[in-house]
Amino acid sequence: MHNDWKSIVRPIADGPYGIFVRNLLGLHPVHYYGPESKKINSQYSVSDLFFWQSDKIWRTRFDLLNISSFIFPRSPCKERVSLVVYNSDGQEKKRIEFMLEPFEMRKITFDEIAEGAGNYGTFAAFHDPEDAKLWEALDSCLCERGYVALQRRNEGNNLWSTVHGNSYAVAKKFQDEKILSIRIPGRSNHTYRPQVSFDDCQESELIIVNQEDRIIDLLVRYLDMDGSAVNTWRVSMQPFASKVIPVNNAKASTHRVEICSQTYMHRPLVRKLYLSHFDIFHG
Repeated sequence: MHNDWKSIVRPIADGPYGIFVRNLLGLHPVHYYGPESKKINSQYSVSDLFFWQSDKIWRTRFDLLNISSFIFPRSPCKERVSLVVYNSDGQEKKRIEFMLEPFEMRKITFDEIAEGAGNYGTFAAFHDPEDAKLWEALDSCLCERGYVALQRRNEGNNLWSTVHGNSYAVAKKFQDEKILSIRIPGRSNHTYRPQVSFDDCQESELIIVNQEDRIIDLLVRYLDMDGSAVNTWRVSMQPFASKVIPVNNAKASTHRVEICSQTYMHRPLVRKLYLSHFDIFHG
């Protein structure tokens, strides 16, 4: 009887109206639309909205893999990958296509492809398999959640620091060009507190991306050891935009930060700039 009840309630709770009510009431809120929501299905390619930076200090690399070949190794097929590059204001600046052979890995360097797109921004990678029928039997989507590698040019070594995808963000249907956000907009204010302290570094940065298809207003509070705000930073972000926000801790006054917006789990990248090296990770 219990399983029969779940089989009735679950499709309703996971549908568009059920998700709306759950998020409105805060009952197991959903942060993004998945196949169960019926907004996307197995004929969609999903991507994170990755951060890139290419300027006098930073360079960025991304490794594209033929994902379908690894999911279906007995039926390897080619993939057409659309790499969509946005500037820091969220404006699409380039759309580049790559054809990947089965099991191929292609190294992408943003010094080469991001010219004219500014110093930093976001990008997405959509995989369009040659044999799309392979995915029809799966109740899932082809997702790009890879690792971005960043390097500081003046460190005198060839080491890269990598950070993986943050969350499911955007989607594109196979053989289509329209890109849509699959992040579900929040309807009330939320506070996200990165689980990291800034005591060990005089200079750090928060890298924040707007994965939604609406303008969001953001408040960053810098907190001392007692949890009191010692400074604030306000910013309004366009859809798919990105922002590098400094955390200057020369006086050791900032212990933690918190991010307030209407986005569920607005998790930033944290980049710590030590004297001898840097580190980048999810907050």
